[in-house]
Order: sequence, then structure tokens, then C-alpha cells
Amino acid sequence: MRHRSTIALFVVFLAGLGVLWWADHAGIKTRRQQRELVNRLLPELVDTDVREIRRIEIAPGPGAEKDRATIVVERREGGAWQMIRPTDAAADRNLIETLVRNLKDLRKSADSGAITGDPTPYGLDKPSATVTLFGPSSAGQSSAPLATLDVGRKDGKRLYVRPVGGDGIDVIDAVLLDALVEPPTRWRDSALFHVPSFNVQGVEVHESKPARDISLRRDERHWRLLKPIRVPAEDDKAEGLVAELSALRVADGADGFVKDGVSTAGRAEYGLDPPLTSITMTPFSGKGPPQSLLLGKAVPGKDEQVYAIRGDQDDVVRLDVKRLREALPIVNELRSQKVLDLIPQRITRLRIEGHGKVFDLIRAAKGWHWRGEEKRAADSTTIQTLLTQLAELKASEYFEPGRVADPRLDPPRFRIQGWQAESGSSQPESTTSSEVEEESRFDLSLGRHDALRKTIYARVAGDSTILAVPDTIAASLPSTRFAYLDRSVLALNPQDFVSLTVERGASRVSVAAPDAKGPTNKWTITAPVHAPADNSAVTGLILTLAHLRVDQWESEQIGDGKEFGLDAPPLVVHWTLKASRQGTLRLGKNKAKSSSVYANLEGDPRVFSLSLAALSGIEAELHDKSVLSFKPSAAERIVLRWPLQTVTLNKYPKPGSATPVWQPALGFDASIDVSRAAPLVNALAELKTSRFLQYDGPIPVAAGLENPRVVIKIKVSGSPKEKTLRVGNPLTSNAYLATTSPDASGPVFVLAVEPPWKDLLKPPARPDDLPEEVFTLPSAPAKPAK
Repeated sequence: MRHRSTIALFVVFLAGLGVLWWADHAGIKTRRQQRELVNRLLPELVDTDVREIRRIEIAPGPGAEKDRATIVVERREGGAWQMIRPTDAAADRNLIETLVRNLKDLRKSADSGAITGDPTPYGLDKPSATVTLFGPSSAGQSSAPLATLDVGRKDGKRLYVRPVGGDGIDVIDAVLLDALVEPPTRWRDSALFHVPSFNVQGVEVHESKPARDISLRRDERHWRLLKPIRVPAEDDKAEGLVAELSALRVADGADGFVKDGVSTAGRAEYGLDPPLTSITMTPFSGKGPPQSLLLGKAVPGKDEQVYAIRGDQDDVVRLDVKRLREALPIVNELRSQKVLDLIPQRITRLRIEGHGKVFDLIRAAKGWHWRGEEKRAADSTTIQTLLTQLAELKASEYFEPGRVADPRLDPPRFRIQGWQAESGSSQPESTTSSEVEEESRFDLSLGRHDALRKTIYARVAGDSTILAVPDTIAASLPSTRFAYLDRSVLALNPQDFVSLTVERGASRVSVAAPDAKGPTNKWTITAPVHAPADNSAVTGLILTLAHLRVDQWESEQIGDGKEFGLDAPPLVVHWTLKASRQGTLRLGKNKAKSSSVYANLEGDPRVFSLSLAALSGIEAELHDKSVLSFKPSAAERIVLRWPLQTVTLNKYPKPGSATPVWQPALGFDASIDVSRAAPLVNALAELKTSRFLQYDGPIPVAAGLENPRVVIKIKVSGSPKEKTLRVGNPLTSNAYLATTSPDASGPVFVLAVEPPWKDLLKPPARPDDLPEEVFTLPSAPAKPAK
């Protein structure tokens, strides 16, 4: 039953929708719409879009003043209004649009209602004006009026009106139709441009005396100069110019309209044929056509005023140009401090001339390469760094030609050109020389380096101004023929590495990848000992090799290698990949005045240098750096043995506490500071080294471990052997040689001197010890304060 009721309600709902659609299609008004029609003074306009009103006529009636003229205005494309009578001139858009909206919204008085009877007392027997509104014309014929309204007498703030053809007289607020009593000059448009500043895409200025062209364009939310030079513009000054142009108005009110209907020949009288200055503002696409303004000679007796004429009009007006002149300074004041106008990600071609060489580079989908040589890859990272620096390059000073002695710009030391893809264009899969646009986006010359001022003198093509730019740009300019050569020398898959061997002189360390079937996923040292490898160090070495990048290219031929220390390299790295592929990297001597090291790949004649960042991964210790490892809570006894003293500490339970305490064993010096025992145990439990000097074999006498500075033995619960650490001779001021072997052979490693080690290198002081400086008199005790 409930299901049937739901279906019935749904059918009723659909029927209701159908009735509403039919009523709307048939033009049947709803009650609300009918009430709206009844309340409107001009109901014919209720359903009329104000944009459909194309023509307005205001004809003076019998009751108008004698000198009142008929005013006729028409809407043009783009929403502009043009006055047709009494003169042909641009009309004030705001005044007319306000009048149209007021006429559309006129409502009958709710208080007095419609007045019937004799219209004479209300001035409607002889109306002062009749307003007629027309819609679009068709087939060249004027359309019938949409609505007509007679305007009668004004009584204070009240105005009596009557729709033509209507019987009743209505009272409205007089301010709504104030435009009807304005003189024709008030209906004229005093604005010279009608483009909101945020819709302006470009500005062009042409001056004939002196001759100069300025072209500004908004691109990527910033302004740039296109003429007389292509450089970034100062955004604030460009916006200020646009704001001043948008604010231009005819000067001196009605007196500013000098003459109507001026012919082309008649413009010469005002200096407008040809004009002294022409200005064009271009809106963004879809925002209307370009708008122009012509400026002529000065108005006699008014130095700050000139004659002007709009590009789409023929009436001459007077214009105050004082603020416009301030907003239109010389080019160097309009330009930004940024030297070049480019977007690094869109540069498709880069050409650099310098030191007698030409570097002509093309960007493709897979990176940069030499123009015409797609297989000769260029280094994308280096090129992108240069482009970023060029995009951010700023001038600190501007000099007129002749102000700089010997700028060395003719010819320049370097010339840099760049071509840029336009916004919205797609990056081609491969760019060839024929596909690159002819005109470069930027063309910069660099001249003399002034080391004292830390600047380089520069000049943009087409501009005579000499710029001072920071000399930091020099670091990215080519210094050798290898500049911009692809710096990636290896591109290997880290997962393919099977084994690695590092040779340092006579020392040789080999590591092998974990066996897929083995119990662990850790790398293992296979020579000279079998031991765990440091996975992080091995991974760092593999990643360095897999993506090896050179710091700089040094030579195309290694020769005998002596020049680079590669005839007997101090460090060699061999690797084996899956499918038995092998490779070798050789490191030579340090590069002069640099922290880099010369290197080369076996089988490749080229020599390059590697930076410290790459060397840190190659020279890392591959052995597991852990030299002692146990649980601190398992330590039971500590023995500290110096050459002339031994201290044994035992761990005892503390009554009332779960934390045990360390105390000297019976018969040993009880004056030792036992508070250091727990930190010492914690440090020994996770003891690591930075480097092994040897993994096994006889311990050299020079290590000082035969008679160590201190020997530490720790008894650990569950372990049959004691943990041993012997500390020998210093390696540096902050590191000592040490071993965990209790015998004459074993590993030797570097132990960093940090608390608690520092104080253990000498035995604890005894009460009867002599002072370190025996012959130095003790200082006098301080006198007690009074």
C-alpha cells in the first residue's frame, strides 16, 4: 500500500513540473510576476535585459526650456555609448547605464498611488521631456520603442511622470532622473580610456619630438619592456603608468571640449596631424579592442595642458598631462633592476660565445644537447644553474656610453643569447635548429671584470646603456672547452652491484653483496678478513658510483697520467655488476688550489676532478664500525690498568633501589670517582670507530699498544671471555690508536678522544702524587672576604 502511495505522489510531482514548464513556455505569469508588473511604472522593461537597450532619445517637450536640445545616444559594441545628437561624440557610460537601470526599476508610489484627472497641475499637459528607449534594430530598420515616459513638473524632491499611453500620473524620487536635466556637455564622456587597469595587457607610446618608442607588456603577472629594449620592467612604475592613463579626464569641464567634428586636415591646427605623442592601451584577449589617444601641441597659456583626440572620435579636447609626464619617465627609470626577461624552464636554446669558442645548446625532452649533435649530451644541471642566475641577475648601476673607461664590450668577452617558448606552447620531443624561433628572447654582452668593485660591465642588445652586474655570474661562465659537457659519467643501477674492491696502496678491501638465499641482507667483507660490512657506507659508495658526476672536466687525454697522479693512483675502486660487467675508478693527486682530486675511468681517456662530496662516499670505511657491543646491564666487573696502577670496580646491588652501584673491589684504591663507571660502561657497550688502520695481523710497535696508556677489561654476564680495549699512541690531538685484541695481533682502529675517554688516559690522582709542574710555586690562598 505504501509503495503505491509513493508512486502516486511521484506522478503528481512530475505533473506539477509539467504544468510549470507549460506555463513558462506559454508566457503565463506567476502571481509574484504579476504583482511585479503591476508595481512597475514601465512594465514593458521588466523582462528586458539592460544590455538589450540600444538607443535612448530624450526629446524636449513643450514645457522645456527654449535652448534644450534633443539628446540621442546609442550603444556600441563592447558596451560603449555614443552620442548622436546634438553632436557626434563619446557619451558618459556611467551616467547612461545608471539612467537605464533607474528607468527599468521605476516603481509606482505606494503612498499616493496613481493620480488621475487634469494633468496640468503636474506639468504633464506640456511635458518638459519625453524619454524613449529602443531595443536592437533589425534589417536596418529602427525597432519599435520598448517604453516611453513623459516627464512633468519637479516639486522639490518629487517628480511627476506618466508612461506614454497610460492614464495615471505617478510621483517618483526626482534624483532618479536627474540626468534628464543635465546639458548635453554633461552627457559627454570625459574619460579618455575605458580599460580597468587590471585588464590592461599592453601599453605602447610613440613620441615624435624627440623620437622614441616605448612598448610595455604584462606577461606572467609581471611587466616587461619590448621597446626600445627587451628587458623586465619595474612593475610598480608600469602599474603607475597604467593607472595614470586610466585616470585621464578632459580638463576644465565643459570648456575642455574644444571642437567637434574635426577633419583629418583640421587636426594640424592642434598639432595632431601628425600627433606629437600617440598612446595605445591593449586589453587582454576577450576584454575589448585596443584603445588609443593622440596628443598634440600645448594649449596656449596652459603649459600643463595639451590638445588631444581619442582614436575612435573626431572631437578635440584639452588634457592635463602633468602627472602623465611624471609617470612616463626615461627608459632606464621604467626598467627593472633585473637585467634579463626570461623564464628558465621555457628556454629552448642557449648560445654562448667566449674565449674564441661557441657553445650552442638545445633543450629536448630528454635534456640538453649540442645543437646539431643530439648524441652529444650537455650537462642540464650546469645549464639550469646558469639560466637561474641569468633570470635573477640585477644591475646595481646604469652608465651612459663613455662614462666607463674600457668596458670591453666591443667585442665583448662573452655574449649570451637565449630563445624562449611562448606561454602555453608544448615542449617538443626533440627540438631541431629549424624549429627554434629566429628572434632571441635575450641577448646579453659581458665585458671587463672590475675586481675592485666586484662587478662585470654588461650591455643588453639594442641598448647603449652600460650595466654594472655582480661578478658572481662569472663562476657559471665557460672557462674551458669542456664547459657544459654532460658531467654524469656513470649511470648504473644500484641493484646490479655484486661486489666492490677498494685499493689504498698495498691495502685491499673487498665486499660482497648479500646472498639472496642467505640469512642476512647485509654486505660482507671478504678480504682481507671475513667480517660484517657497514651497510650504510657500502650503500653510500654504490650510490656515488651509480650516479657519478664530475666536478670539472680536466683533459680529453690522460697520456701517461703523471700530470694527474694517475700513473700510480693512491686509491682505486673496482666493481662487478650482474652479468659480469666490470668497471674501475682511479683517483690521483689533489688538484692545485682546490679540494678536488683528479680521477678517471679505466678504458676512458678523459680526466676529470671529483669534489669532496663525491670523495666522502668513495673513501668511507666499509668495515662495520662497531668494535665493542654488549648490554650495559650485563656488565659485572671493570678493570682499569695503567702502567703503574690498576683499579677494579665491581657492581653491587643497592639496598632499597633497583639500580646497582659500582664500587672499588677490596684492596683497590677507594678514592676513584665511581660516578664515571656507569657512563664508561654505556660508552663501551656501543663503541664505534671512524676508521680501521688494519683489520688483522701483527700490531705495529708504532701503535704503542704493546705498552698501552690504559687497558680496560669488562666482564660481561654470560660471556666466557672478558671484553678488552687497549689505547695506545695518539694519532692526532683528538684521536688515539686502539685495539680490542688482548694479544700481539688483531685489529687497529682510531678512537676519538671524548669523555669519558679523556680522563682515563692517565691514572687517577693519589694524595701523595707530586704536582705536574714540580718546580712551580703554589699560588697563595685567597684572602677571606671581610
